[in-house]
Amino acid sequence: MLVSAFTLGFLTVSTTTSASANGNCIDSLHEFRADLCLSAPEPILGLFGTWRNVDITFEGENLDLSRVTMNIGFYPAGYTGGVALGLESDPWPYPGWSEAYSPYYEETSNSGINYGAIRPTRGSTPAPDGTNNTYMLVRADNESQWEIIYNFNYITSTESMPETETRNARSIFRVPNPTATTVAPIDNRLQYMGGNLYWTRFDMDSIELVNSHPTCDSPDAQDDVCMNSTLSSNGGEPPLLVSWELEKPGGASSTTLESTDQPPTSSPRQIDRGNIVNGVDQGELASCLENSSESCLQDVQGLAECITQHDICNTLPEYNTQAPQEPFVSSNQEVLSGAEIEERLHTRFEFTDTPLTTNLTNIQDYEQEFNVSIPDAWSSNSPLWVVSTNGIVTDTEGRSYQGLRAAFDASTGQAVHYCTGSFC
Repeated sequence: MLVSAFTLGFLTVSTTTSASANGNCIDSLHEFRADLCLSAPEPILGLFGTWRNVDITFEGENLDLSRVTMNIGFYPAGYTGGVALGLESDPWPYPGWSEAYSPYYEETSNSGINYGAIRPTRGSTPAPDGTNNTYMLVRADNESQWEIIYNFNYITSTESMPETETRNARSIFRVPNPTATTVAPIDNRLQYMGGNLYWTRFDMDSIELVNSHPTCDSPDAQDDVCMNSTLSSNGGEPPLLVSWELEKPGGASSTTLESTDQPPTSSPRQIDRGNIVNGVDQGELASCLENSSESCLQDVQGLAECITQHDICNTLPEYNTQAPQEPFVSSNQEVLSGAEIEERLHTRFEFTDTPLTTNLTNIQDYEQEFNVSIPDAWSSNSPLWVVSTNGIVTDTEGRSYQGLRAAFDASTGQAVHYCTGSFC
């Protein structure tokens, strides 16, 4: 699938939409979340989102079910399931509560879930550095499945999405434990690829934004359960979406959300231009990612063509998913116990009288035994705990399936891969 250039500029004028009466945009209003539902006048062949890593902090006693997610995805009409790609942040229990960050993808159907982490988790030390990360879903050549692309590197493809065109996409921000969670401002810049194979922006008139709780400037807002959620357009005719700006303040909330689309405050990197990998100048790519990640496909020569070939396009150390990396967070133990891993699993699934089998293995053996591909960001000999059951499991969104197999990094407790139901 050809991935071509962006077509529009970046003048922004703030605008806000209120919750729509169309309840189809959001699956559940009982939880703290915001859904941005996006429609195009033609079949969508690609979806692009980019935002900076920001501070997400957790405070309190009971933080087991506090995982924050921000993603982009497709959920075809008439199909129970879809595909999502994004970032999740967990409170981390080893050795004490702190934060951990991990990009992930998830494919769901009415009969199962297939989840994969993309790289070893980043911890709160060092703190999130404000780097941009990019998330892309692009139609595969077979025109039914979706290619999952993170920071311009191909990761994998979906397996069982229906053979149907879609003109609708979605971006979701979910905070299951709002009274214990603070999320710094996120500026999600979204685009889509249409039939002409050019990336463009969504028309503001074709966007539906639903916030489950009041914005923080509302008269009835409560400080610990309000969010800031606004849209910005380019101010043109018709106005086109530039970004979705989000924030979950702490107890002393501000009613003003400031844009986070600013380069990191640390010293600028020394750009090493001329290092060409598969036709992509890594120095140019580094500069683009730091300053204008939504325009890299246009501005960095050879990048679009590299993605099309499934080559390694981004070898920058902080972005590379193609070489083994050390996690930024550790348990201070060589290997966690099986009991500790089962505790981590309980933050994702509920079990009712379901016996669990827990075994220690490694990445290479897990891949070979179950015909699963784990990103090369993990070494082949990295230890894994594998927990499995044939019983009924229910995830945190209330979906129940028969059977589960979950693989966790044995040194950090990070969920590396899991499947339920038919995906196993």
